[in-house]
Amino acid sequence: MFNMFKHEDSVIFDPIWCSVIGSDISKSTGAPKKRFLEEYERDLCYRRCAKKLIDEDLIYGVTNANYAKRPDAMKITAVIYQLMYGDKEADYAKLLSLFGKEYASTADVVSGLYRRMADPTAKLPFKYIKDTWGSDLGNVAVFAIYLLASPESYLPQNRKSFERLSEVFSQINSTRKNTSPMSDQQKVLMKYGISIQKNFSDFETAAMQGSRTRTIPVENEDGTCTQDTIFSYSDYGVHCHSELLSGLAMLDAGVSNCSNYDKTITKQKFLDAQKAVAKSLNFTKEMDGKVKFGDMFSLIDDGHIKVDEKGNIKADEDSGLATIELINLYNMMVPVYLSFRNLSEAYKEEIQSSLSDSLFGNTKNSDSEKLMKKIEELEKMLDKAKADAARAIEAENAAEQKLIQSKKRENALTSKLETAYKEIDELMERIPEPEEAEVVCEAEEERQEPVQQVQAKDYAAALDALLKQHTVVIVGGNENLMKKFQVAHPDASLVAKDMLGTCDQQIQNADIVMFKVDSCSHALYKKGKTICNRYDVPFCYIPNVASIPRIEQSMCEQLEVDAPCELRRIVNVR
Repeated sequence: MFNMFKHEDSVIFDPIWCSVIGSDISKSTGAPKKRFLEEYERDLCYRRCAKKLIDEDLIYGVTNANYAKRPDAMKITAVIYQLMYGDKEADYAKLLSLFGKEYASTADVVSGLYRRMADPTAKLPFKYIKDTWGSDLGNVAVFAIYLLASPESYLPQNRKSFERLSEVFSQINSTRKNTSPMSDQQKVLMKYGISIQKNFSDFETAAMQGSRTRTIPVENEDGTCTQDTIFSYSDYGVHCHSELLSGLAMLDAGVSNCSNYDKTITKQKFLDAQKAVAKSLNFTKEMDGKVKFGDMFSLIDDGHIKVDEKGNIKADEDSGLATIELINLYNMMVPVYLSFRNLSEAYKEEIQSSLSDSLFGNTKNSDSEKLMKKIEELEKMLDKAKADAARAIEAENAAEQKLIQSKKRENALTSKLETAYKEIDELMERIPEPEEAEVVCEAEEERQEPVQQVQAKDYAAALDALLKQHTVVIVGGNENLMKKFQVAHPDASLVAKDMLGTCDQQIQNADIVMFKVDSCSHALYKKGKTICNRYDVPFCYIPNVASIPRIEQSMCEQLEVDAPCELRRIVNVR
């Protein structure tokens, strides 16, 4: 859909234009140059991008920059390329902010162009773009970026206009890349030209030999072919020694040409040479006092040559010589093209080396490559560490939430337990205390004389007797009160509040445990009861009384039995 297109899906922007823009901005002294250079130093990704562009020969525009300005041009190019192609989607917002207000007029041109194209019958604005910027490819490239970044390009009503603008920029790209289909002239000349050789010298030799041997069928005036060739050299042939020419040029410049001619010519480089030379060759014809140019197949229009389906040429006597000369010139110009190509590649390699040295140090004598790889490895490790840390934080947060929930449940259970303890205390307080009057069994009353008075019982002495017979442990009770009780009854075993950690054996070995819960911590009560249950120790409760006599009476009433087994039966009220 139109609203979803990305820069990589569009044909209107050529990646190599980034270097053209970078070169143009580096020549200025304005604010955009400063902003781009500051952005380059801000992130290591731009440094890696610059190295990639140098290694992959994407420095087309940088070669036009002044020697001293090439490093800046390369940095700016890297920033533009990274923002355009480094991520899944172009970061137009940041890119436009770097161009700044100095390029505001370009945005106005984009808007004006959409207004001009509102008329569906309007012609393609190629001429308008050319008239606006002329041959300044850098400004055209900036215009393309603003076109892609413009919100107007994404409006449904501008869909057709955007498609037409894409066609315009496709024409610009094809002009530079020479991506148009191969012409008939190219096909024919490549057929009649020299075959592929392994190096430059081989091309030179083949071209000189081939210039003497080319033949084409020639028609006589009566339509018959009486000879296969109409062109032959005399003892003296004329040709240009391209290797010598380029060698002299390099010598005059103080550069050795040996290394350039030893290089192997690749198949692609050979094909490039054939296409380029075939496209550059023309016939000239004077008409109406003006010289007009045309390719080999302009002779077809004049009826001088014919080309069959297999690309074979049949020429008349008048044009045969010119056609052979054109083929011979083609053969000689292929080595010339390769000579210039080698020189250009050598020039580019020197620029690449110079840029690498300026931006990354002397790569031949330093460990910058290793350092860059190490930096990349460390960055990957850092990213992994960040991811692990994020997962650890997430796990910690989850564990913390579980802990919070556990604490909430613990607090709820503790609250319920405290409520239960309070209810126990309230119930214990409701247990009626024995009456002060003497308790006399019915059988004794029958044996006594009616006039005999009941004797008061000595609970203190009775308790001492019981304490000597049985191991009785008292848990809890008011600290001051129980100290006085211990003095009065040394055989009693007391467990105070501060004995929580040391009372296990004491309670475990008791014959009976008596809890005084009016002054006993929940922890101590819980622990004492747990030990009693575990070791089958009987236990009971002392009412909430605050005097030693009342404590003695209460204990006697619960402990006074004939035998230990009976005692257990009476007081085991769990």
